[in-house]
Amino acid sequence: MSEVAIPVAYQLAVGGLGGYLLGYAMKKVTKFVAILIGIVILAMIYLAYSGLLNINFQGFANETKNALTYVGQAFVNIAPFLTNLPLLGSFFLGLFIAYKMA
Repeated sequence: MSEVAIPVAYQLAVGGLGGYLLGYAMKKVTKFVAILIGIVILAMIYLAYSGLLNINFQGFANETKNALTYVGQAFVNIAPFLTNLPLLGSFFLGLFIAYKMA
């Protein structure tokens, strides 16, 4: 029994601690990145309005559609993650707790 319990407990502890630390860091960095993206978008809108910048919205929509197609294909290769389910479960639980608390 301890041959199975110790590695699983180790995975749970490491995953939970790693998730908590990443969640805390993500909470702090997310605010900065959101503000930075907002400033860039507002600057682009202003430059497009003043005629200094020409934005091809159709090309932007096509590239976004292609990028989302690649993201959808990435979920097909999920089998390696299922082998580390205890680690991933505790990692995401720690990430969620830290993100809510920070």
